[in-house]
Amino acid sequence: MKAETVEDLKMFVELDDIACHEPVDLSARVEIQGKGTAPSGEEYLRLRLYDSSGWVGAFARCGDWAGHGLVDGQLRDLSLHTADTPKGQRVLVAHPDYGQPPCERDALDLLPAHRAPNPEDLGRLIDLVEGLETEGYRAFVRDVFSDPDFAISFVTGTASGRCHHAERGGLLNHSLEVAEAVSVATERMSVATCMREAGILLALFHDVGELWSSLVYE
Repeated sequence: MKAETVEDLKMFVELDDIACHEPVDLSARVEIQGKGTAPSGEEYLRLRLYDSSGWVGAFARCGDWAGHGLVDGQLRDLSLHTADTPKGQRVLVAHPDYGQPPCERDALDLLPAHRAPNPEDLGRLIDLVEGLETEGYRAFVRDVFSDPDFAISFVTGTASGRCHHAERGGLLNHSLEVAEAVSVATERMSVATCMREAGILLALFHDVGELWSSLVYE
């Protein structure tokens, strides 16, 4: 069984359609939350699996992942099943899914929804990019957001220290406001599409330097 998104996976779990004998395959980004030891002495990792639809917690036995190079922030193919703990809790267990072709997911489908102070802004970002007619520009934005560290910083960062949009998530919110305004203002202008859309991208990333200036100020 294949889950296209994390939201699909959560639905399978809620409907009890996922069991030990029928694993569910999923491609998602993986955050390593920490490491622990089970009462049996077996070591495990606490994971957070996420994409633009949401996130879900899971566990991974260290022995299962030995030699498979699990890295924080990585896009991975996973095979998941449920297991019941001695305390009666149902949890997800993740195994490497290495018998299938490598996963291919659009970077815009892998945005950090679990980190977004304003999750609705992720939908606005996706709509803005998908509305671009110039494929090279769409590819550029996907390439930019394929870096999970940058994606998290852009989604959670502030647009200024204290002048405007200084709250968490303010950078994305302000960037979208400006980019959407440019899109509307230029819609009826006699400007080549590639030039108009270049302006939209410039507006979207006009304050990206705040991510680095905030580090300098700190």
